[in-house]
Amino acid sequence: MKLYKYIKKLSIIVLGISMIILSSCSFYPEGRIDNVEGKAEVQVDSETKNATGTLNDSMEVDAKVSVPSDVIWNAYTVKGRDFTEEEAKKIADYLSNGSNITNYEVRQDHNGAMVYVIEFDNDSHVGVRSDGSVSFITQEQQDRQFERYVSGGTASLVRPDYKELYPLDELESYSKEEALKEVDVLCQLMNIKISETGQIIVALDKINAERFRQESTKIRIKGKVEYDENKLEEYLVEEIPWTEENEVYYMQFLIDFDDAPCIDVNRNGDDRGTKQSSLTVVIGKQGLLCVRLNAYELIEQYESNISICEMSKALEALAADYYYAEGIGQNNKVDSIELRYAVVYDSDKCSDCLNPCWIFKIINTSAKVKEGKENISNSIKVVYVDAKTGKTYAGGLK
Repeated sequence: MKLYKYIKKLSIIVLGISMIILSSCSFYPEGRIDNVEGKAEVQVDSETKNATGTLNDSMEVDAKVSVPSDVIWNAYTVKGRDFTEEEAKKIADYLSNGSNITNYEVRQDHNGAMVYVIEFDNDSHVGVRSDGSVSFITQEQQDRQFERYVSGGTASLVRPDYKELYPLDELESYSKEEALKEVDVLCQLMNIKISETGQIIVALDKINAERFRQESTKIRIKGKVEYDENKLEEYLVEEIPWTEENEVYYMQFLIDFDDAPCIDVNRNGDDRGTKQSSLTVVIGKQGLLCVRLNAYELIEQYESNISICEMSKALEALAADYYYAEGIGQNNKVDSIELRYAVVYDSDKCSDCLNPCWIFKIINTSAKVKEGKENISNSIKVVYVDAKTGKTYAGGLK
C-alpha cells in the first residue's frame, strides 16, 4: 500500500517540515493571523513504528504510529445504528441476568428517535435508542462509577498512566479470556464488529483499586454520596471498599468499518463536529456491570479509493493549529498518531459522514501546588486532521 510504504522505506525516516501556514479563511475561520513560520522535525522508526521529535518549544513527539495496512479508504454518509424494538428486547433479555422486568417504556424523543427503556428488579436498567446507542447500568456501576478510576480527562478516554496504577494484566478472580467471550456474545447480539486494534483492557484489582480509592480526594470515588440542598454540596453516605468480588475489567473497543477502526472519542470543543463510535464494557465475576455503545451504520458511499495525505502534512497542520491554541499549557507530548475513520458532520450534505482522519492524542502535563505539595496531573487532548486535505477541523486543541 502506497500510504504505508513511506513508514517502511528506511529504518529511520526524517520528516523535516518547513511550515507555511495555510490561509486564515481555510485553516482558521475566525480570521486569525497566518504566515507564521516554524519548523518541526519528526523521525519515524520503521522497526518500532514510533515517531519522535519536536513540533515547537511546547510540544514534543514520542508517539506510537498506527496505520492500517491494505485498506482502501472510502467516504460514506452514515447514521446511528438503527436498533429496533425487537433488538432492544433481545439485548435487555441478555443483560437482565435472570432479573424480572419492573418497567418497560417506549417513547420518541424530540429528534424522532425511538427510545426503549427496560428496568429490572435488581435496580439495573437498559436504554436502547434507534439512532445508535445502548446503555446498561447496574447498581454496582452507580455506586462504584468505574470510569472515575480510569478517566483520562477527556470524555471516554482512559488515562495514559493506567498501567502504572493497575499493572496486572489479568485478574486472579476472573479470567480475561472468559470476559472477552462474554463481550463477543454481546457484540453478535448488537450486530457490531469490534476492532482488534486499539483495545484497552484495565484490570481493576482489589489492591490497586482500593489504594486509588483511599488516596483520591474526589468524594464520588470514596463511595455512595447524596446531595445536601441546604449546603448545596455532596456528602459521603457510605464508603465502598474493594473486595475480590468487586474486581472487574474496564474495557474499551473501537468499531471497524471497511476493515479499519473508527476513532473512539469526540474531538475537543465541538460535540457536533466529530462523534465517537465505540464500545465500553465493565465485567467481572458478577457478570456485565456496565455497557455503553455508540454505533453507526453506512448509508451511501460518495467517494472511493481516497488518496491519503502524508503524515508529515498532518503534523504540519497539527503544529499550525497548536500555534494558535489557547489554554492548553506548555508541557505537551504527542503520545499517539493514528490513521482512522472518524464520524464528522458535513454541513454541505447535512449529514454525518465517515471520513479517514489522522488522529493525534496529546498528553498535557500540569503541576499545581496545594498546601505546599506539588500535584502532577496528566490529561488527554485530541486533534483531528482530515486525511484527504491535510487540514485540521476548526477548533483543534481547544
